[in-house]
Amino acid sequence: CGSRRQALCARRWLVWQRASPHQRCRRPR
Repeated sequence: CGSRRQALCARRWLVWQRASPHQRCRRPR
């Protein structure tokens, strides 16, 4: 994630986390 789109990254990360809560340890690139 880059500080350029911190808001977008955080939003996508939240959605991704919600999609796979069982894989919270693994985070997308």
